[in-house]
Amino acid sequence: MHEIFKDILALQGVGGVMLISLSGEILYQKFRPAVSNPVQSRDWGLFFKTLENIAETDLVFSDGRLYVRRTGRGYIVVVSSQFAQSAMIRLHCDILLPELAKTKSKKKKRFFKR
Repeated sequence: MHEIFKDILALQGVGGVMLISLSGEILYQKFRPAVSNPVQSRDWGLFFKTLENIAETDLVFSDGRLYVRRTGRGYIVVVSSQFAQSAMIRLHCDILLPELAKTKSKKKKRFFKR
C-alpha cells in the first residue's frame, strides 16, 4: 500500500495520507515524522457520515488543510499545509484510484483461488 501513496507523500507541503474505510476503520496511514499523529482517537465513521453524498472536498483550517476523496474502498484523506498545491494532490489522487481498485480485486482473486 505504501507504493501507491508514495507520490502523494513526496509532494511539498503534504504531512500525511490515510485510507479510511466507509465504516471509519483506518486501513492505511503514513505521516511524516515532523507531523503529530492524533488520528487514532477520532470517530471517522461519524465524520464520513456527514460527507456521504460528497465525492471530494478540501477543508481549510487555520493551521492546515484536509483533502478528502471518496473511493470504492473508502476515503483518502491527505493532511497538508495551507501552501501545498491542491491541484497536484488532486492529480495524484486521480492517478492512484485505479491502483486502489486493483489491490481490492487482487485480494478477492486470492481468496477464491483454488
